[in-house]
Amino acid sequence: MEIVEALAQLDVTNDAHWTGDGLPKVDVVASLVDNDKLTRAMIVDAAPEFNRSLANAEQPPAPIEPEVEAPVGLTPLEQCEAKIAELQDEVNDISKEVETLDNKRKILQRQVHILSGQADRLRPRDAGQQNITAYLAGQHKITQDRAAVRRQLQESGVAALLNKSTVAPIDAAMKQRKPARGTVRPTRPA
Repeated sequence: MEIVEALAQLDVTNDAHWTGDGLPKVDVVASLVDNDKLTRAMIVDAAPEFNRSLANAEQPPAPIEPEVEAPVGLTPLEQCEAKIAELQDEVNDISKEVETLDNKRKILQRQVHILSGQADRLRPRDAGQQNITAYLAGQHKITQDRAAVRRQLQESGVAALLNKSTVAPIDAAMKQRKPARGTVRPTRPA
């Protein structure tokens, strides 16, 4: 038998097969492999991460078998059929409870929906309209202030001076330059 097969045969519930750290005991594995010269290093080489918790995870859980109570005078088949009928009645009862709870859930969801609609209708809607109106009034005041400043500039004559020299000196110099070749398109005489 190989080391890995021996490790698979260790009983997770038997403390005699494991060390305090959760590692397999060398002497137990050595007896399963039938090798008296087995060392911890050889076990680690065969299965580097093997420990008690990993062995517990690899073992499938034991199947749950329903207990069959034996009423007096019934054959094993009749006993199983009686137990099946009993379990089916229990399943039916649980199904009825689930259906009842589902109906309650639907009723409560309907009530939540109705109350949400009522709450929406009771909330004041003009609060949003008041904010919009206040914003528009503020924008109108800003526009009026700009118009007043523009009128003052025109009345003082500063606006006329600003309109005359709207071209920056660098732009005026660039306009007087001769255009580069191919940048001026010919025009057709009319």
